[in-house]
Amino acid sequence: EHIAQKALWLLVEVMDNDSPSPSVVPLNDGGIQLEWHRHGRNLEIEFPVAAPPVFFYYEDASELETEGAVSRGYNHIQEYLLHLR
Repeated sequence: EHIAQKALWLLVEVMDNDSPSPSVVPLNDGGIQLEWHRHGRNLEIEFPVAAPPVFFYYEDASELETEGAVSRGYNHIQEYLLHLR
């Protein structure tokens, strides 16, 4: 329940009304992953049970690839979501 609340909170913080909806995928450790795959771009946000940090991974057709811990500002996540529209 705690992991689902964290994921929902992040979605409330980063998504606009016209943002695409993510797919929700279970992780092996009982956590969840939010995924967007559109227009040759991929964004994945992982909420693992064992590790407190939330991680993201982003790639696009221009071979930009980045990953890291999700910070409180969510600026990168919001920018990546804009590219997925």
